Amino acid sequence: MKSKRLLVSLLTVSLTASIALAGCGKKADEKPAEGGNENTSQVKMDKDQYLNVVLRSEPKSLDPSKSADGYTSEVLTNVMESLTRVETDENGKRVINPGAAESWKQSDDGKTWTFKLRDMKWSDGQPVTAEQFVYGIRRTLDPKTASQYAFLLEPIKNAQTFNKDKDGKFNVEELGVKAIDEKTIEFTLERPCSYFLDLTYFRVMEPQRQDIIEKHGDKYG
Repeated sequence: MKSKRLLVSLLTVSLTASIALAGCGKKADEKPAEGGNENTSQVKMDKDQYLNVVLRSEPKSLDPSKSADGYTSEVLTNVMESLTRVETDENGKRVINPGAAESWKQSDDGKTWTFKLRDMKWSDGQPVTAEQFVYGIRRTLDPKTASQYAFLLEPIKNAQTFNKDKDGKFNVEELGVKAIDEKTIEFTLERPCSYFLDLTYFRVMEPQRQDIIEKHGDKYG
């Protein structure tokens, strides 16, 4: 009985407080003081800002080597970084800007491209290295991966040979991509390719962690 009276008392206090607060509020037709919006000075942005993106369907895979649908591409573009980015400048012109690579150069004969990486880290704090880009490219070309976009890497020396090697006899060290050091990647092409730089912003040019992929196996992505 006592608990019932207590509940009634609490509800009464709550209702009274609600009425009191409602009475303190502005009337709907009451206008702010002349001279502008009185709430302008009170508006503050949250310290942490978020961008929400809505997808109409679930991505089929977040594996850069195996993904092939547009939804996956949209997610990977926002959470991963390829060597370069394709953007639009102030004149509406499509341009290729630095991404994971802060700079690059092409040899005089057009067959060698060298990319210098900027300092980056994975979400677990591990550094992003040139070897991880090399591993990702090799994995995409490996016929066991069965990547639908392996053909994008065909300008690289011996890429087609590796991708068609069903018997596993190809020496992966002969593939025309290697890490010179932790921050430098060198590509050797079969022949000069006028659109090679355009390939460097595709997801097949994203770094991949061998330790994570081997840990999760077929569940990766």
